[in-house]
Amino acid sequence: MMNDRQGKTDIALRADKLALRLGSVQAVTDLSLDIRQGEFFAILGPSGSGKTTSLRLIAGLEKPDSGELYFGQDLISSSTTFIAPQERKVGMVFQDYALFPHMTVLENIAYGVGGTRIDPTAWAKKRKANQRLLLASTWI
Repeated sequence: MMNDRQGKTDIALRADKLALRLGSVQAVTDLSLDIRQGEFFAILGPSGSGKTTSLRLIAGLEKPDSGELYFGQDLISSSTTFIAPQERKVGMVFQDYALFPHMTVLENIAYGVGGTRIDPTAWAKKRKANQRLLLASTWI
């Protein structure tokens, strides 16, 4: 595997044949992907297809049964290596009942990444601009 990784310094995250069984369910099977630095990436699929479990593997909340996971050139998870979640510096917003209903989507995300330290005046301007964009989009 190391030969394949040489010269690919723009890879921020690489999963190579990750697999995880939860009880009798094969939750993730041979997940392989490369996410490049600065790339936006989405995991889409029907309920029960392994999206959340894949994210839990990346965050370190689950340990894979097989495969390897890299952050850049660093191996963070394999059959012999496992970097703890708190050492990975990965944030995750859970899908069920983890959002604050009194906050906007932006506020929920900002809260999770330390957005409470944002200057209140700057935050108010950003929120007002987002509200204007939302209002404008309803007229298009």
